[in-house]
Amino acid sequence: SISPSSSYKLRRYEPSDKPAIIPIFCDNIREEWGELHHNGRYLTNAERYIQSVVEDESSDLNNIDGVYFAKGGDFWTLTYVTQEEEEDNGDATCSSRKETETVVGMCGLEVITESEVELRRMCIGRNHRQNGCGSKIMIPVVLGKAKAMNGVKRVTLSTPEHGADVIRFYKKNGFVDMLDADGNPKKALNIHGTPIHEIFLERLLP
Repeated sequence: SISPSSSYKLRRYEPSDKPAIIPIFCDNIREEWGELHHNGRYLTNAERYIQSVVEDESSDLNNIDGVYFAKGGDFWTLTYVTQEEEEDNGDATCSSRKETETVVGMCGLEVITESEVELRRMCIGRNHRQNGCGSKIMIPVVLGKAKAMNGVKRVTLSTPEHGADVIRFYKKNGFVDMLDADGNPKKALNIHGTPIHEIFLERLLP
């Protein structure tokens, strides 16, 4: 084989993607709660949360059409596409191109109100990070969709407070702290039965 090439592509979710996105979601939660922070102290809580999402038929990942598409939102699958030219019968002048697509990430945009949409489930497999997929592919597509939706004024999201790198990524891409009625950063306390807090960010649209 000759001339291998690869690229990332963000496309609309298809039901056949589900067996691939569920393990990415599970791995992301275990990594966030167990390997990176708190020395795995809350992995049991994380597993309960994973179970509630995976086994509940009404959860968003089991009802992507109803939660995202039917309300006017969207859900995307990030894929790693490898193309390879193969010689036919050893003849370099006659070749065919073989394309292989691997699901490596996802993100969704859920309609909350006429003026607000929420960025949800954004995650990338650990072997496909630090290469610009988030800031150069996923965020522009999400913001482009939001801007095209009539009346939408802001994109919101929530993320655990301990994820400094994740928070830095979102703020680098134009998100800022949402504020409560007292002007303090908005938080959800003690999520999933742990001392972990969740913060809320938003990006206002022109």
